Amino acid sequence: MPFRSKREIPIDDECENAFRESGAFSGGRSDAYAPDLSLCAADLPRRRFSSSRAARALTALFDRCIVGCDAGEHRLESVLGQGRYGTSFLGVSRVDGTEVVIKKIDRAESASVREAVWAECAALSLLDHRGIARWLGIVNGRIATCGSHVRAFLPRHAAFYGIVQSRCPGTSLHRLLREGRVFSMDDIASIGASLIEMASHCASRGVIHGDIRPANVLLDERGRVSLVDFGLARFFDRSLAESAAFAYAADDVDGIVETLLFLLYSDCARVRAGGRGRPWFEELVINERQRSFLHDAFFRKESFRSFEEFGSRFAAAFPLCS
Repeated sequence: MPFRSKREIPIDDECENAFRESGAFSGGRSDAYAPDLSLCAADLPRRRFSSSRAARALTALFDRCIVGCDAGEHRLESVLGQGRYGTSFLGVSRVDGTEVVIKKIDRAESASVREAVWAECAALSLLDHRGIARWLGIVNGRIATCGSHVRAFLPRHAAFYGIVQSRCPGTSLHRLLREGRVFSMDDIASIGASLIEMASHCASRGVIHGDIRPANVLLDERGRVSLVDFGLARFFDRSLAESAAFAYAADDVDGIVETLLFLLYSDCARVRAGGRGRPWFEELVINERQRSFLHDAFFRKESFRSFEEFGSRFAAAFPLCS
């Protein structure tokens, strides 16, 4: 199924994950199709009420209620979003006014949650890149100075556990795509080059992001790109040769190319007339060098020996014109 540039329903992270898990981008398949973004509501599976959904709803209510409260040295200013392991808040330091991201961790007693939390902390500690957040510490205490609107729902000093990161500017590509943003070839060249640079930096430090996708890539008004959410990060021996490191980072390469395809399909003029239902490499109106690069990145990764070569071929296929 091909991408669609017109969306009849909002595409949220759950839908995007479903697209990825459907096999549409599975490596090594010459018949791989890009996902269809024009699903109708009737096509979605019926969601049944469950206790876990009820728990998430109550957690979301609690998280909205504690906005304006203090957590450690920071005030919780707003809810930025809810991820698979907890809620992210915009926090402001009560000392110097610095803005940070505080990820409140739910179900902290779960081994899988602890593993993901500490994987993210470990990854951010190893990395040093302007487009990647820095890990600043932990909040392991209690919510304080809650307003009267909160007292009806929880004790005066409720437990709070979370990690603090520097804040990356921008809006996710996922949201921009959902809002109908059309990405030019210059946009795609700039974003792709930034993602390759960041993935290369991660690999040089023995880190694999493991979840590169539009929801985890931020773009600000100045065109700066940030990569967030290292909860699925994995690690390998950083002393490996460049070719071995590139092979280990295959998931990040796939994530970069998938993201590029989402951006390419943002412009319906790039979709060949009468090509609906055909594989992306036949449907997209792109030049042969671009098609060859994307095809090799998906199906013939052995064509690249390092991130340097991968980046060079990308730059040749998607030159920055302005």
